[in-house]
Amino acid sequence: MNEEADRITGLAYDPADPQFLSDPADYYRWLREEEPVHLHEASGSFLLSRFQDVWEATADWQTFSSESPVAKFEHMASMDPPGHDGLRSSVVRWFTPSRIARAEPLVRATCRELLGSLGTRTKLEFVAEFASVFPSRVIHRLLGVPSDLDESLRTAALAIGAARDSTILEQTMERFVSLTRAVLDADPPPHERGLIQQLQSESGSERLSDDRIRGVCSNLVLAGTDTVTNLLGNGLVLLQRHPEARERLVRDPASIPAAIEEMLRFESPVQSLARRAVGDVTMHGVPIPAGSEIRLMWGAANRDDREFERADHFLAGRSIRRHLGLGHGIHFCLGAGLARLEARVAFEEILALWPSHEIDETKLERLPSLWVRAWERVFLEIG
Repeated sequence: MNEEADRITGLAYDPADPQFLSDPADYYRWLREEEPVHLHEASGSFLLSRFQDVWEATADWQTFSSESPVAKFEHMASMDPPGHDGLRSSVVRWFTPSRIARAEPLVRATCRELLGSLGTRTKLEFVAEFASVFPSRVIHRLLGVPSDLDESLRTAALAIGAARDSTILEQTMERFVSLTRAVLDADPPPHERGLIQQLQSESGSERLSDDRIRGVCSNLVLAGTDTVTNLLGNGLVLLQRHPEARERLVRDPASIPAAIEEMLRFESPVQSLARRAVGDVTMHGVPIPAGSEIRLMWGAANRDDREFERADHFLAGRSIRRHLGLGHGIHFCLGAGLARLEARVAFEEILALWPSHEIDETKLERLPSLWVRAWERVFLEIG
């Protein structure tokens, strides 16, 4: 094996590794080309990195299970059918295209309120002051999270994505679980009520248990906060680095949705998620024993040249048939429509308000994380 390959394979899937944190493209490429089923010795996990492999494995819950023995409550992301299907069907009606479309006035008003609160500032830190607040406020209003729990629940949700190791992750999860209990125990005023209170008020055999309602709440708060926060930060930096794309979006806001799909593909907010092998399975000649952890490397799969032409290039006008930026299969992001709406509204409003903003790249800081790809700090200068 040559020195370059040695250098690349020496990179652990480790958020503390500066090279991996800066740009994992080389490592991902090595995985796809040389070891599409790679045993990651530090964790004992098998990494799947080619698009078609990950696409099929994500949909094949009978072979690659999402069931988690350490889940804190009944969480859709940690369940297989039939339990998963019953829980998802109880809330999916709240996320139909027509309901999401009706949420646009709330989303836009929230976005404008936040941007307006920044006043005539000429400098701001985009993640802390907008990107991490906007989607949190939207999902909290839709769920019916009491306003006095807004900030504590938001910071707890973001802390999970930012966890640097398993010990910190366990601690932050405990805090988050405690807060979701407080949300369900609260009695918000009528104007703050939402999906949670609707689920609590239902009766009969279809009523969800409190544990399941907490699972729904946690699932939607985590996905609804972290994913869009990271998408907005990643996207704004990509547009800074591709000024011709930004200029086109300023001139033609109708092209923003296609650019968002490319942002999701190129810098997938969630880079990987775990599954468990139900039985012995062999892929690309590599035996994977039953019970093994499988890491579905969405970030690597979304850069696969077998699926995307010039996959390591950000092309804001790219026509994308499919990608894994929001998952696939039975666990496809329940709030995908809401995430896309929030991102579209945010970029429409930001580019209209600050068409010539600049990012101070000397101060950019990546967020070290076990599974997400995001900027921790993005400093804007507004001319």
